[in-house]
Amino acid sequence: MTNISGLLIHDAPAPDRLTQANMWTTKGLEVAEKARHELAQSRATDAECERVWAVLLFNLGAVLEVRLGVPPSRCALNLGGF
Repeated sequence: MTNISGLLIHDAPAPDRLTQANMWTTKGLEVAEKARHELAQSRATDAECERVWAVLLFNLGAVLEVRLGVPPSRCALNLGGF
């Protein structure tokens, strides 16, 4: 999911591609959050899961930067609104 969203915004993305990239990134974050929650319940940690979550957050920031510009994307990430 991270690669798909990155590819969609790589070269002069059209609005529909930005929407798709945002959807893939959001879905990836949902999956990663579920995995993190399940690991937390079992008191386990998984470095791979944490890295994936971090990459997805970076991708979300990149998508928002392209869609909205830098200041609004910082606000969205700080407030957790994506």
